[in-house]
Amino acid sequence: MRLEIGAQPSDIIVDPGTVCRRPEPMRKWKRFPPRRMDA
Repeated sequence: MRLEIGAQPSDIIVDPGTVCRRPEPMRKWKRFPPRRMDA
């Protein structure tokens, strides 16, 4: 569970400028259900 949670936020950290630059990466994050992160 911890590995999965760290892998998801890792994508955002890898491209923090892209997330702020375009809402496209944010949309991908929304695609992932928060339930999987909580699990």
